[in-house]
Amino acid sequence: MFSARLKVLQKMLRDRNAQAFFITNPVHIFYCTGFVGLVPTERESTLLVTVEDIFLYVPAMYETQARACSTVQGGLVQLSVARERDGLLKLFAADVAQHSSILFESNNLSVAEWKRMENYAQLRLVPEDGFLENMRLLKDQQELEVLRTAVRIGDEVFQDTVHFLQRNNYTQLFEFDIAQMLLTFGRKRGADSFSFDPIVAVGSGSAEPHYFTGAKKLQKGLPLLLDFGFRYKGYCSDLTRTVYLGKASERFRQMYGFVLASNQVGISSCKSHVTTRSVYDAANRVFQEQRLEKHFIHGLGHGIGLQVHEPPYARADMDTVLAPGMTLTIEPGLYFEKEFGIRIEDLTVITSNGCEVLSTRSEKHLIEII
Repeated sequence: MFSARLKVLQKMLRDRNAQAFFITNPVHIFYCTGFVGLVPTERESTLLVTVEDIFLYVPAMYETQARACSTVQGGLVQLSVARERDGLLKLFAADVAQHSSILFESNNLSVAEWKRMENYAQLRLVPEDGFLENMRLLKDQQELEVLRTAVRIGDEVFQDTVHFLQRNNYTQLFEFDIAQMLLTFGRKRGADSFSFDPIVAVGSGSAEPHYFTGAKKLQKGLPLLLDFGFRYKGYCSDLTRTVYLGKASERFRQMYGFVLASNQVGISSCKSHVTTRSVYDAANRVFQEQRLEKHFIHGLGHGIGLQVHEPPYARADMDTVLAPGMTLTIEPGLYFEKEFGIRIEDLTVITSNGCEVLSTRSEKHLIEII
């Protein structure tokens, strides 16, 4: 898997007559080598891919983890260790020839780092954006199997949570209690961590698509929106379900039916060779027919993989052509300020004859928890 990806990068270098590609995005370093640090927002590793060799640079504090990577153990990647993280750029400069043409990730490398690199060696730095992102668009079978597991964990955690609420007095619980419960259930099911901070929104909080989970108490007569996901072996899941605490009103039931219909239309529209814009338009048409489109205030979905939000995106302004191996969430929602919101989210994988829905184990017809 890693070998094939690195060979694609080396072919790209030859095609572009470039000597090397300097990779700094930690997601891409993991994608190419299997190495990941503890804090992805800090510069904990860098990677240099040349036409002939691959060099992974890490500080001494990560040497043990880096040497345990199969790519290093198998000799595919050469490991170079600096005493501190500040020395990673110096190691890179020592491994490239003067006046070389070096591609770099301009959307990840800071201006300060760029200037330091130029001071260390006389190089011609050439911005490269999108090549690795485009490679990651199409998931291979190994990636899809890991994603299926991550999604299954989320489905089972939703089931666990509903069963708990059905059997216990939930009126003594707060939103952050449910968030902690999700993590506990997820760990027991095999998850490594949350893939993002979960959204647990009671009542009017559900009308805010990116609500901050807080200290609001659960109570009968209110909706409960759960938007959460788990990370498993580096890959992410993302699931949203909206349940009702008690007996739902007729209006809530009706709005829920429209969201569910939009979700189903969106899924049925996911096919190879169609655009993400057409999928968005098909799902949004359900709301337009009811004159509810002004209450649908975000895109329909996004890709998922090593990051919880990655291309492709299903929005009114995006025209990506879908292809087998792409992932796409379908998450329509209706939001009524200071009242309630409803969102239903599933993860699909585009296939040669339609799409595969991964999140099939979590009920999405309205659940009323009496």
